Amino acid sequence: MFGSALPATVDLGLNDLHSVLITYIVSRQRQERCLLCLEDIGSEETQSSDQEIASLLKKFAIEPEQLLLQSEQKHRYQHFAHTLMSQRKAFACLCVAENPQTPSQDSLCHNSCFEHQEMVAQQIKEQKLPYVIRIKKAEEEISFVDLIQGKVSVAPERIGAPVLLRSDGNPSPLFASACDDMLSNTSLRVCAMRHLDSTPGEIHIKQSLGYTAKTDYAHLPAIHAGEAAADDDTPLSIRQLLEEGFLPDAIINYLLLAGNTHPAEHFTLPNAVAWFDLSTLSPDPIKFDKETLQHLNRRHLEAMDDRSLSTLFGFADADIGRLLKLHLGEADTISALERRIKAIFSPKRCDGDTAGQMQTLATLICEAPMIDAFEDFVQYLVTQSGIEEARLLTLLRLLITATPDGPRLEDIYPLISPYITEIARYTP
Repeated sequence: MFGSALPATVDLGLNDLHSVLITYIVSRQRQERCLLCLEDIGSEETQSSDQEIASLLKKFAIEPEQLLLQSEQKHRYQHFAHTLMSQRKAFACLCVAENPQTPSQDSLCHNSCFEHQEMVAQQIKEQKLPYVIRIKKAEEEISFVDLIQGKVSVAPERIGAPVLLRSDGNPSPLFASACDDMLSNTSLRVCAMRHLDSTPGEIHIKQSLGYTAKTDYAHLPAIHAGEAAADDDTPLSIRQLLEEGFLPDAIINYLLLAGNTHPAEHFTLPNAVAWFDLSTLSPDPIKFDKETLQHLNRRHLEAMDDRSLSTLFGFADADIGRLLKLHLGEADTISALERRIKAIFSPKRCDGDTAGQMQTLATLICEAPMIDAFEDFVQYLVTQSGIEEARLLTLLRLLITATPDGPRLEDIYPLISPYITEIARYTP
């Protein structure tokens, strides 16, 4: 089983999708099950969040075999914590500060509470004091070889005595993650870089519980928005990118290119399953490059079937798809193309002397017979309107595209001639 964890939010970050994507690819390469754990305990977005996340991932053709809700495993986490307490491998602690504590503070809790458990238990019982359950400090260094970051060794003092169960009985994310690995027998966990510091604590918990099966870890390089970042806390939102008009295929393409060696610049997810190699990923942080994403998005739009592209804008016409592709030099997202196509199919407006001539052209086009060749269409309008050809072409561009520049009219006309009376509308 290959696993990755997701926050219980309907808006995933780019780093979260990166982890899920690579988990999914490697699971397909090794023909093993893909498990995604949803960190929904204590979340305000638990209602339907699993369905919404599954729906979002489906846009990226990612369909894991299992989406595990940690809220449904809560009783198991509690059982494991109390088992550790009964074995004196965990202890009740009166330090219940909501903010995460540092390993040095954990050590103080360990020294003051673990060594005096009978007294602590009596205080809890008599005074009904809130308490947390902490793991006993490791007795020796925790080491593992990360598949991307290399060897990681952490002294017991740096791990401390992290919380297993909080004062409300809910597990800490660290404890839930460790238990999930055990319950699902996870052989590879792909994580965002922000989880690297907590991994030794997870290993310590699993060792304390007597779990001996090996779990490999791969902590992906952080993708961040700024010039420099210590971690991968970033506002980069998947839903935001989709709303801006980036294709899921282009986002996948970008994520798999970032910090990686690859045989081609432009590819889809099935292509990547064939060549992706986890060992070729660089451990270095990655600065998000929107220009590269825009370039890749343009490449994927260019590669789309013309009719399929048109359906994104309410058509089922290959010619409209070709019309959209003419605008890819200046519009490289779905949103930008939508603005172009709406401008073409909306009534046009002008002021001053131009208004009368635009109205004349619109009327002539509405009454004209079907004319196939663009040159013949222009000559018909020149003859009927008496407007000099150069001037007429300028007006015609505004009447058709609503902009003074863009693709050549002789390239546009054959694609929109069946719609010409709908397009060439003028509103005073």
